[in-house]
Amino acid sequence: MGSQNLHQHCGGKWVLQQQFLRLQCEAVAPDTSGYESIYFITYNSEKKHYVFHLFDVYGGDYSETLGFGTHEENKLTFQFDYPDGLFQNIFVWNEEDESWKMILRQQTENNTWKLFAEKKLTRITKKHLKNE
Repeated sequence: MGSQNLHQHCGGKWVLQQQFLRLQCEAVAPDTSGYESIYFITYNSEKKHYVFHLFDVYGGDYSETLGFGTHEENKLTFQFDYPDGLFQNIFVWNEEDESWKMILRQQTENNTWKLFAEKKLTRITKKHLKNE
């Protein structure tokens, strides 16, 4: 994230009568950043878009802004209109290895997009645990 590598464990679960996907990420060794986050993702059927609630260690300044998302083939794109500019969190499904790539980017002053972070979310299986 930014110039720092993160090592995280993320767990996902459907909650609140399967209306929200909760994705919680916490730092694990060798990560010493202390960064953790909780996402709640849902779908607004009336407005026909996804809604992304982001809570993290940066507190209320950023958590009051919702991200609104669209679905296109294997990609969900969420856009947050923060007071200091637009930010996107893009989830791309990779069917080959059954993983999600998260691309986080922010819009610069000259309206170009700058990469903020990339994450790869993979499922941990017993096979993975044996190899670590």
